Amino acid sequence: MNESKFWEIVDKADWAKDFDYKRIKNWMSNTMTLKEVESFRQIAGEKWEQLDKLCGNKNPAGGGDDSHSDLLYHVIGLGKDVFEANINDYMLLANRGHEAYGSQDGYKESFLYAIPYKDDYEDFHNANHFPTWAKSAKKEISDLLEMDKKNDLKPVSDAFEFVLNALKDLIDGSPDKFVGKSEKIIRRLDQIEKFFTKNKMDLPRKFTDNGFQGYNVWLVKNLLSDITERKKVKDNE
Repeated sequence: MNESKFWEIVDKADWAKDFDYKRIKNWMSNTMTLKEVESFRQIAGEKWEQLDKLCGNKNPAGGGDDSHSDLLYHVIGLGKDVFEANINDYMLLANRGHEAYGSQDGYKESFLYAIPYKDDYEDFHNANHFPTWAKSAKKEISDLLEMDKKNDLKPVSDAFEFVLNALKDLIDGSPDKFVGKSEKIIRRLDQIEKFFTKNKMDLPRKFTDNGFQGYNVWLVKNLLSDITERKKVKDNE
């Protein structure tokens, strides 16, 4: 891949539209070959190194290494003209780094996340990826409910049951049905989260003799988000 093609893809990705790395990651996975994606990542890394060299020992974002990296990749995501302006003027970087996070004049985490890794690319094209993920989420919730011997979770048992049934739709091969319940799924997950917060309990990942130890509510939320974004890409083919 040459630089001209690289910047053409950056323009089409339109990072400035919404700073939505999941949208772009799915779009790249759907429209590019794995070889193209890997080449794109390499060139993006080279552009990042050019900006990093300009910074020297300074951090224009004013934070840690993560914020520094996010800012530089954000500038790359905004396209060739913005990149070339910044590569010749450190103060442009510094000014952007101190604007409100997530604003059009600031920066957002992170254009780097929009570039699929090999596993992301293969998962996108693997029809069994989401059902397998759903099985893991369903097992985690089922194990939690089974170990709730004191019925501490009874106030949110209906919410958990709804989520389990929705996951079963996905496992059974009905992704549209699962996505169709998205708003209700999110409401149930929020209900569960508020219950644990109100009762000063960790969202349990495991249930032990010492009580609950952090259930990962984001496992289902991320599953729902990813499959919804993938469906949008496929529908727009």
